[in-house]
This record gives sequence, structure tokens and C-alpha cells, in this order.
Amino acid sequence: MVSRFERYGDLAELDRDLCRTRYGDIRRIDRILEAEGDTVNRYRVRGTSLDRCTNDAS
Repeated sequence: MVSRFERYGDLAELDRDLCRTRYGDIRRIDRILEAEGDTVNRYRVRGTSLDRCTNDAS
């Protein structure tokens, strides 16, 4: 259903595995990316939400 949004397919896919390796806890990936001069608005997340992805440490 998200793919119905115009230009959704043009967004880069966020590599969650790489982010976890690099930063550990990525529940606030928005703040991490902003600190690096980037934004979550450039990325799409496929399959599951970031929160579901990071609950393994809880």
C-alpha cells in the first residue's frame, strides 16, 4: 500500500543490518542520520518497522 505514494520507489532502502553494525541501537535512527547531515525522508523501510527490528535487545 505504501508503494501507492508517488516516487516511493525512488527512495533509497535503509540497510538496517549495516546501521545496527555501525551504531548498535537504531531505534532513533532519525537522530543518528540527522547528526550526520542526512534525513530519514530519503529512505524506505521494507517489511517491518524499525521498532520491531530492534526489540531483540529488550
